[in-house]
Amino acid sequence: MAPRQKIPKVERQRSVPKYEKARPQGIKKEPPQLSLRKSKRLQLLQERTIFKGPESRKRKRSQEDEASLSSVTPPQKQLQTSSPVSHIENTIYENIAGLNADLVTRWIEGKPWPKEYFEQESTVNSSLRTKTSSSSPRMESEMTDGSGKEGKNPAVRSRLYEVTLAKRGIYLEGGPGITDDCRALCKSLLEAEQSLPPDSLFRDDRLEKTCERLRNENEAKVIRDISSLLVPSVEVLCAYGDDYLEFMVDHVNQRWFGCVPIVLGPTPQPDYSAGCKATIFTKGQLRKLEPFIKRWKRTLFLATAWMYFPYLTVEVKCGNEGLNIADRQNAHSSGVAVKQVVDLYRKVSRQHELNRKILAFSISHNHVAVRIYGYYPVIDGDQTSIYRYSISQFDIRSNAGKDRWASYIFTRNLYDSYSPIHFERLRSAVDQLPDPVSDYDQSQQSDLELLSRPDKEESQSDIVDYQDLLKSAPSSQISQPSFKKPGSKRS
Repeated sequence: MAPRQKIPKVERQRSVPKYEKARPQGIKKEPPQLSLRKSKRLQLLQERTIFKGPESRKRKRSQEDEASLSSVTPPQKQLQTSSPVSHIENTIYENIAGLNADLVTRWIEGKPWPKEYFEQESTVNSSLRTKTSSSSPRMESEMTDGSGKEGKNPAVRSRLYEVTLAKRGIYLEGGPGITDDCRALCKSLLEAEQSLPPDSLFRDDRLEKTCERLRNENEAKVIRDISSLLVPSVEVLCAYGDDYLEFMVDHVNQRWFGCVPIVLGPTPQPDYSAGCKATIFTKGQLRKLEPFIKRWKRTLFLATAWMYFPYLTVEVKCGNEGLNIADRQNAHSSGVAVKQVVDLYRKVSRQHELNRKILAFSISHNHVAVRIYGYYPVIDGDQTSIYRYSISQFDIRSNAGKDRWASYIFTRNLYDSYSPIHFERLRSAVDQLPDPVSDYDQSQQSDLELLSRPDKEESQSDIVDYQDLLKSAPSSQISQPSFKKPGSKRS
């Protein structure tokens, strides 16, 4: 009866903080019996430890309950320190309890923790990482100025990209220069008169305010407000009545999936580009081009599935430093355009005709500055080097705004004067490509002639053999073949 008199002392010591398990004075604790048998009391204590936590155990217990409670306390602490996130911990505990995993017994026996414990934690952590990583691009896009686009090569921001272009045969400076005919062409493209828009943001009383307003704006706003006044859309002009432009197509921020990039990385994606429709070629010419443009991706002569042989690319930036980036982007895109024409002429062994002739143009601009370039090949045997030629650079505010329409006039003259030259150059080379259909017909005809002769000889021999069989075989063993109508039924 003596031990029962000390029970009130045990109750007074229960006020110790919940994770500091003070042992009752005067009670000699027996070492716990490590039994593999799972008792009903141990199972009950385990469920209370996992789901209710230490705060729910506030009723009176006997000395035997206290000993059992002290024996299961270490695994309880281990569970609480194994996972720092409370909701993850609860999920893990529920799943383990559903699988009847006896964590306390495993800890006592020194066995490893169940695989489900770690798999659940790994799954939850991976989902958290996925949510975090998926939100990063969205946050990054919200912090940018809107100028970044999918497919743009980040390497163009470095001056070292010009070294990469040079290694691939595209040079932004130097070179032997263009032919005299091309010089005369460039001069006429800049000086030939064109009709101008009657009312726009380039009007005398609006030009200065427009430039000042766009000074600190992003690329998208520059494109919206003044790009069409510097580089008019060929399709829009056609829609307004210039029907002779219907053979041309343009793209806005369209990736050139149809081409083969010269520099490793994303394919070119100009802010604006113009090229040829398939309708500039006849059906026979398209048939000759078909072997080179199969599947519409990474072809020799396409920019996209709708644009053949592009000849104009435009890049828009905000700020003076961005113009250098635009020049590098245009150099790669225009280099691809030049290479496509050269590759076509190499197919018919006429590549020498293109030497030092401008085959593509580019325009780089921001809110005030404009740079116009031409690109020409220098052909030396199997080697093709592409050089850039500066046609004009100006500020639309200079000379009291007299140069504001220079880029617009140049682009209109490019559509009117250079496009026919470009089309005729392409058709002339395509005409000399081998026709795959005619070659196929000739091979088929020869095969049919060879196959028809044995068939006739074989049919004659079959008739002779059949007549011989009729003469030599007994009449009782020969029966004439019978033919039935397809709809007749057997009796």
